[in-house]
Amino acid sequence: MATGGGNSTKVVARELQTVSTLAGLTPVTGPGVIVTLRDSKKQPEKPTGMSDTAWQELTPDYLIHDANIRDVVNELKNAGAEAISINDQRVVSSTAIRCVGNNVHVNAVPTAGSPVVIRAIGDPDLIQSGLLMRGGIKDHFVDPEMINVDKATLLTLPAFSGATPLRFAKPAPEKAEQTQRQSEATEKAIQGGTQ
Repeated sequence: MATGGGNSTKVVARELQTVSTLAGLTPVTGPGVIVTLRDSKKQPEKPTGMSDTAWQELTPDYLIHDANIRDVVNELKNAGAEAISINDQRVVSSTAIRCVGNNVHVNAVPTAGSPVVIRAIGDPDLIQSGLLMRGGIKDHFVDPEMINVDKATLLTLPAFSGATPLRFAKPAPEKAEQTQRQSEATEKAIQGGTQ
């Protein structure tokens, strides 16, 4: 009897570890790529007397923005990355990458500006070729030196360290899928009757 309990405890512990890893709640290690994004050194000279803010508004394509980082993260996911971090902030399902003033925030933590270092664990060859293919993400930058992709044989990414509170989402009841289908059928019937 005790043996069976011990085995089920080990199975539950393994499953919990797998779920924690998939959720980004544990550090992970493996091969992958390091993507470095930097503001361009080729932007035109700023006219005398123009403020930095006004100049940035005239030359946005020469600077790294939140959209650039999001595009790279999406491309990494499309290329099979299993875990991603941005300036040592682990990317999880709730991660927000957004501009706040002149800073890009990841998980509500400001990045240090340029450069932005994105690490991704997965097949290094597949990920690198996905990022560097013709017509791909690299071609979206006005200066090809704004993005650099290096393969790495071993990376370690930190665990997500932010809060993960759920205020509204609750586990669905066992018959949730059936209930959802009934609700959709009722909605279609109502819509069909009003047309």
